[in-house]
Amino acid sequence: MYPGAVRLECIKRLREYIRNDTEEIMYKVKLTEFVKKMNLKSLLPDIDTDSIMIEQSGVNRLALQLAGFFEHFDSERIQVIGNVEAAYIKQIPEESITQLCEKIFSFNIPCLVFCRGLEPIPQMLDIAEKNGVPIGYAYASAFKGRAAYDWSVETSIYVSQDVRSSGVGSLLYQKLEEYLTAQHICNICACITYPNPPSIAFHEKHDYKTVAHFHASGFKQGEWHDMIWMEKTLCPHTVPPLSFIPFPEL
Repeated sequence: MYPGAVRLECIKRLREYIRNDTEEIMYKVKLTEFVKKMNLKSLLPDIDTDSIMIEQSGVNRLALQLAGFFEHFDSERIQVIGNVEAAYIKQIPEESITQLCEKIFSFNIPCLVFCRGLEPIPQMLDIAEKNGVPIGYAYASAFKGRAAYDWSVETSIYVSQDVRSSGVGSLLYQKLEEYLTAQHICNICACITYPNPPSIAFHEKHDYKTVAHFHASGFKQGEWHDMIWMEKTLCPHTVPPLSFIPFPEL
């Protein structure tokens, strides 16, 4: 899995918030702050994330729960769905997935994070909204699906308007590149709508270089836009290349 899982890193940075009377460190932070720090997108923006507190420093992948096993379910943790869980969900009959989602969200989980650009099924969104559980996702994706391109990725990082120029974007890129380097990724690429001086300047600051310019290649907001590709080399291009390491094996 490509490290859209940079989402996990924030948990380490959210440990120093509250001390109780015995000076024991307590892990407690508003979900709103978690979403901003990790650049997640809320798919249910009407939910008040200020009222939801994260009080556990770990995460839980919904593997056993999707199979119907809820004994010792760490429901107070941030819940995560990756490629394996998403593939399993597709095999569950529609009538069963509704019951399963209702069971999961009945535990009052703080949030459910979808990785790698995965989208929740409609039933899951409906039940999450009914139970007041916000859903978000963050991702980095493969550059191409063929094995020959295992050493290249396309990055996607978004920063909310109210925290731009605060260093959050740089921190996210730094952590993302640490994971990618550990996976032996050689090239990272960013596709940027042109013109976009702030984004271009940000990527140039992080040693990206423009390598391609495509004309009128994207249509949005009622008009055609150019786009550019910017690229950065992370690891040496050895022959043969170092074996790509999936994220769970790091």
